[in-house]
Amino acid sequence: MRKLCKSLKLLSFLLILTSCTHFNYIGDSYSPTKDVMIYFSEKEIKSEYRIMGHAVVAGEINVSVDDLKQRLIKEAKENGADAILIKDIYRDAEFDGDDIVVEKQIKASFLKFDS
Repeated sequence: MRKLCKSLKLLSFLLILTSCTHFNYIGDSYSPTKDVMIYFSEKEIKSEYRIMGHAVVAGEINVSVDDLKQRLIKEAKENGADAILIKDIYRDAEFDGDDIVVEKQIKASFLKFDS
């Protein structure tokens, strides 16, 4: 019984940990890619490209910006993006009953390079 309780606690912790980031994407999808470039300014991009979609990744205040960036990279690869253009990084606070919920967010565009 003690083993079952420990297993359930571990499972609950893992579920909480994995549910700390949220991802939303609207746009086109292609075959998955292996490498994704990251840009913070359109001026940095030397290749011709098109915007294939827009993404928002968010996490609770205890989630690091690097964790959010890694989730963004994972999703970009799965959707077939060649690059990510970071548009905005910010914190958002809202009331949830008696509590204030603070969330970090990264807004980005997924790019496909012209062949």
